[in-house]
Amino acid sequence: DADAALSGDCAVSSIPLPAELFQSVGGEFLANGIIPFADGLLINQSAGVNETEGGALYYLDLTDNNELTEVLPAGTLLGADGLAIAAGETTLYITENLANLVSAWAMDVIEGQVT
Repeated sequence: DADAALSGDCAVSSIPLPAELFQSVGGEFLANGIIPFADGLLINQSAGVNETEGGALYYLDLTDNNELTEVLPAGTLLGADGLAIAAGETTLYITENLANLVSAWAMDVIEGQVT
């Protein structure tokens, strides 16, 4: 369950992601990066058939019935691969393979919403 996953007290857990957002298209990876943030997980959708369907960042709230919220819109992170946030920090670093760079994003939690 979400409480066990947040506390690290579970051996194995799985959380289904919406197929319409994360189902593989043409062999491309979609849910290609995941890291803990606040009370949930940040998940990048690295590819899609075009800029309107891929390259988004989502927040999966493990304390709110696994609610999935789009944080950065489609087209923002096409080809994104790795995600990292240093312990105690709020700057999200994203490896963007297609752009050949590492981008930095200021992340925050305001009234329970990740921005």
